Amino acid sequence: MHKQDTATLNQHALAERLRELQLKQWWVARQISVTPLTVNRWLTGKVKRISRDNLVRLSQVLKCDETMLVFSDEADVLATQVEQTEAAHLLTSRESQELFIASKKHDVYEQLLKAVMHPNMKAQQLAEIYARLSTAAAIQGKLDQLRHYARAGLDYAIRAGDSEFEFLIRTNLAACEGQSGNLGKSISGLRDLAAAAESIGNTRARIVALMNLLYALRLAGRLREAVRCAREVIAFCNQNNEPRLQGNALSNCSLIALDMGKYELAARLRLEAERRGGAVADTSRDALAVTFTQYCSSLSGEAVDLAELREKLPALCAKPLADGFGTWAVAVLRRGGALGEAAALLEYFACRQERYAYDEPFVLEERARLALALGRRKEALALREEANRLLRSLGMGGRICDDPGAEAGQQIEGREKLRLPEPWKDPASIW
Repeated sequence: MHKQDTATLNQHALAERLRELQLKQWWVARQISVTPLTVNRWLTGKVKRISRDNLVRLSQVLKCDETMLVFSDEADVLATQVEQTEAAHLLTSRESQELFIASKKHDVYEQLLKAVMHPNMKAQQLAEIYARLSTAAAIQGKLDQLRHYARAGLDYAIRAGDSEFEFLIRTNLAACEGQSGNLGKSISGLRDLAAAAESIGNTRARIVALMNLLYALRLAGRLREAVRCAREVIAFCNQNNEPRLQGNALSNCSLIALDMGKYELAARLRLEAERRGGAVADTSRDALAVTFTQYCSSLSGEAVDLAELREKLPALCAKPLADGFGTWAVAVLRRGGALGEAAALLEYFACRQERYAYDEPFVLEERARLALALGRRKEALALREEANRLLRSLGMGGRICDDPGAEAGQQIEGREKLRLPEPWKDPASIW
């Protein structure tokens, strides 16, 4: 029996209560279904701890509060397994998950989930906890932890016969392939999962797979396919009140708009994503929003306020930035003529540990643009070639170009003529 499932018995209080009620030990033992020897050991102090189940029954027989029969110590405030199970149910609920995702406290969520686990939990609940843990690890870029949680959770999900969490965990594992540097395998796996979920009528599992597929296709430069995924995700979210997924889909559409060179549309989609996603504001999110807006403005040839950007940089630097997001601020500084600051900031982001494999080509591309801005064309061309080699190896061949100074819009706009969602103008363009 675990220590948290017992309490320290106050033998003197127990003896006094028996005297007050003039009860015999053997009679008390019979009432609570223990042996007379057990009651005697409680009274003599030979057994110092009592199970919480026996404590409840004993207090009922003696017609007193449980706290009268035990000492208050550190063990008494520890959660029982029943309480841990109830806490786990609350933490894995949709409401709790949405709250922690919106607040960006993924590390806190991970710690709380681990704290409520105990060995006697049912396989289905352990599968659910491990599924949530794998998602929290994925968001934080902790790929080794993601694999550890996912494999454990997959085992429990299969044992419990829970297809929903089996699909969720397999989706996290497939997405992990892309984060580790195998985007092609990730895309293939996510397609298979979306099709399998559809075949058994698990609509939400299909949408989660498509949401991850949308992100991977955009990275690969396969924008037409990515937009098709986005439309299906947004339509589902609109019908089923899923603001966070809808916000994520629109946010990915804003990145597609960037790749197409539609910079004003990208900025508007980003704002709409924030509004529809219902996200909780924080300093790092605000910094990222300001940086994205300034990045879009600078790409359009507008002058930007470098002082405002510099003010946001500390919060921006405190945030793990994937998908080359850190290069947005670098690009704004470069276009504003602050080349030294741009180079220093780029090196800072390049040295960050919280990066995925597909972040590196974005860093190399920005290094090439910086070298070109400094008049070092030969170095810029070499960096562009290195970025292209890496793009091919990662399955991101759709993003390759030969110009060391080219932006994503210049690379992809001519190849993809798509009508992106504009919910403020034409609702039918989404659903």
